[in-house]
Amino acid sequence: MYVGGDGGIFQPIFELNDETLPAAELYVSSSDISIRRSLVTDRQHWTWRWQDEREDRSPIWDDPDFLYDTAAGSRHIYTSAIYPHFHLDHRFPLGTIRSMHFSEAVQGHFEDSTSWLDTFSAQCLKVERLSFAFVDSYTLLSALSLPDAGHTHSEGDGMFRLFPQLKVLVIHGGSACGPTNGDTTAIDEHRVARDVSMIYLLEARREAGWPIEELLVDRALKGWSVLGNVGEEVTLSYFD
Repeated sequence: MYVGGDGGIFQPIFELNDETLPAAELYVSSSDISIRRSLVTDRQHWTWRWQDEREDRSPIWDDPDFLYDTAAGSRHIYTSAIYPHFHLDHRFPLGTIRSMHFSEAVQGHFEDSTSWLDTFSAQCLKVERLSFAFVDSYTLLSALSLPDAGHTHSEGDGMFRLFPQLKVLVIHGGSACGPTNGDTTAIDEHRVARDVSMIYLLEARREAGWPIEELLVDRALKGWSVLGNVGEEVTLSYFD
């Protein structure tokens, strides 16, 4: 893990802490951090795939898939010198973030539930939509299931330590997906842990009064058995 200083490269993002137009969305990959000042409401953009390893590609602002991000004041930091996600801390305007997007490679650096909590639980209390890759998501799903025994909402039901207001999960297939549905589980070594964590997350949040309302799932995962057990209370749809 890189533990050195960030060299001040994130200063443009730190300056986004503005009450009149607060930061609303956070995108994190192994080489980029992007913060938007407006919440994307067009659902076709919710399923946008965040890319890793841009060293040999054009800068992020030249990526055709990123052209919809035209909100005034948004900031996009690209670096190949450090891992940006290791520097997410109190300096970032995370308190107003309502949507988060993680690339597959970034998820692999969070080795357990505690690492997710240490990075995001203290500040990110308003996140309602989360986008991530299903492969290697078992530590994230486990963290999302952990109750916060010391806090309740107005009706007295328990809250959760990570993203307590979470409502929508956008789930990408990632590298676990092969050419056909029959190939999708071939290299998924954490399948059981992840599937159990997913079902437990949905049940725990529902029983506590903070249900996950919707799953938007990569169509490449449609054949996975865990999706047949999400329950009728959750809206399930697929995207290409």
